[in-house]
This record gives sequence, structure tokens and C-alpha cells, in this order.
Amino acid sequence: MKYLSAYALCVLGGNQQPRIDDIKIVLSSIGADIDEEELARLFTSLQGKSLQDIMQAGTEKMSVALSGSSIERAAPAVGDPHEQECKCEQESSSSFEGGDMDIFGDDNDEY
Repeated sequence: MKYLSAYALCVLGGNQQPRIDDIKIVLSSIGADIDEEELARLFTSLQGKSLQDIMQAGTEKMSVALSGSSIERAAPAVGDPHEQECKCEQESSSSFEGGDMDIFGDDNDEY
């Protein structure tokens, strides 16, 4: 992910065809470790593609991975969410007894 992010930073900064050395400069500026093989593999897969194409393909993959039916099966609902929300609101409102104090602890401000 860091390699793709550095690639995107280069493109967004005006370098439409960043080289591997450009990515290394970006990553070394923040002290990130660089895996030469992974970086070379990324560049091979990005060859001939624009940043917009890459981002569109990634968005499509994420939408497939996050389709509704798989999420619903992975995290079934427990109880009525409205009941849980009401309980939280009641607990939070009854537990606070702050009086008239403002957020800085002094209610005698003169400006």
C-alpha cells in the first residue's frame, strides 16, 4: 500500500510517469523500509496504466468485496439497535452532573 501511495503522490505532484527511483525518494523521505522485489512487482503491474485507471479498478474490487450479503452474514445484528441507542442516551444523560461550568472550567469569563 505504501508503494502505491508513494506512486499516487508522485503523479498528483505532477510526475505523470514516476520511476522506481522516484518512489524510493518519497519513501526514504519518511524513513520507510523498501522491499525491492515488491516495488518491482508493483511497477510491472502498473505499466501502461494511468492513476485514474488504477483507482477505478481498486474501487471496483472494494465494492465487490464489500457487497451487502457477505457483510450481513459476517456480523449478524444482536437485539434491537433502537433499544441499545435509547439505553446509551439515558445512561449518558443521567451520569453527567456538570452544572453550569463551561468547557474550560471557568464560567466567569469577561471578554
